[in-house]
Amino acid sequence: MKNDRQIRRDSEEAGLQAHRDAVRDIEPPEGVTLCSQEEVDLWNQYTHARSLDAWREFDLILISKMVKLEVKIRAGQALIETEGHIIENSKGDPILNPRVKAVDIIERQHISLITKLSMGISSEKGQDSNKTGTKKVSKDRIDSIKGDNKKGTNQISLLAH
Repeated sequence: MKNDRQIRRDSEEAGLQAHRDAVRDIEPPEGVTLCSQEEVDLWNQYTHARSLDAWREFDLILISKMVKLEVKIRAGQALIETEGHIIENSKGDPILNPRVKAVDIIERQHISLITKLSMGISSEKGQDSNKTGTKKVSKDRIDSIKGDNKKGTNQISLLAH
């Protein structure tokens, strides 16, 4: 009987599976073309981040977009290194190289795709988006506020401070 349980990505068993999968390349989905050796290398780096069975076709399409964005980012950064972050405009005044903003926009798109694919999360559970950024209030503080409310004073607004 086959065991159909889900394997945690951070388990030893998943690590062994990832090692076995590392020797096999994942082909891009139909309609996706990798145009250069740099794109092929990046594709292999990204797709080896998970085991073969962890990828959906839609994920692979997003990976192809990440690859294309990464190539653009590298090209833009190379031009910025050559030209400099500050350049002179037609009047001779120093200005920020417009490529800096363009690369920044592409990097934001790239990070968005990484987030969508949870590429930076190493555990199976990940972060609970409902708990991110919330303030932690100690149990003692909550009890003291509840106690004050029984006395007729309203200090709930203190939680926000």
